[in-house]
Amino acid sequence: MVKPWKCYVCFTIFSTDENHRPRILPCGHSFCSSCITSLLQQGTVGCISCLICHAQHAAPNAAHFPINYDAESLMIQLMSSTEQQKGLETAEDQEEEEEADLAFKSECKFLMEELHALVSEMHTLMKQFSTLQNESQGLQAMHMSLKIKLSEMMVENMEAKAKMIEAHGKYQELLDEGRGSESRLLAMMEQLKSIVSETEKRDLMNRIRSHMQEMERWIERSQEMIASNKTDASSDMGGAGSGDGAGGQEPSSKVAAAVSGTTWGVCKRWRLQQQ
Repeated sequence: MVKPWKCYVCFTIFSTDENHRPRILPCGHSFCSSCITSLLQQGTVGCISCLICHAQHAAPNAAHFPINYDAESLMIQLMSSTEQQKGLETAEDQEEEEEADLAFKSECKFLMEELHALVSEMHTLMKQFSTLQNESQGLQAMHMSLKIKLSEMMVENMEAKAKMIEAHGKYQELLDEGRGSESRLLAMMEQLKSIVSETEKRDLMNRIRSHMQEMERWIERSQEMIASNKTDASSDMGGAGSGDGAGGQEPSSKVAAAVSGTTWGVCKRWRLQQQ
């Protein structure tokens, strides 16, 4: 569609510029000066063909055709109207931009207030976290200290248990040995009552004395173990004692009771009889 304010060839809006001023051909169609010059150069020399109706027009140059003042006036009116419209649009756009800018500033102010409140709350929480972290580190150090102490106590407990097992075996060994010696000694003393021969009596008495010496050494070993047990119990358990539920009596005390109540008593009575 041909628009009266545009060149049909280059589609440029006509202007007062010499190259783009509208020139009207005898057929009534208008083109800009620059395009008419190009068409004259492309076609037959001294002749131009209208691109709309294809009419042939003789002309030496573009200036041969008159200015289309109607198209030029229409172009000026259109440009003026366009500029006014642009001015209105610009004013409206500016007003909208100002309103948008005001709304944006208001929104930014609201967001900044919220941001400051959030930052303040974050700082408060971070201080609380720092306090909790310090407390947690203290608890961790305490836990590690207790863990080390517990490990040491477990080692001490294992060592004490091993000592108790070893001591229990020695107690039992001494008890068995003492009971065996007592039985043998009692048997020899009964045998002494029934022997008539002086030679046999002397021989048996010598054996009894030898056995009594062995029992005295057994008593010494038992007493040493009792004393050693009391020392170990005092150092390992802080002198609290290690009662076995029978009146708080220690295992070593049982050995002492067995010694004093049986074999040693028998030996003492026999010596008195011999005197």
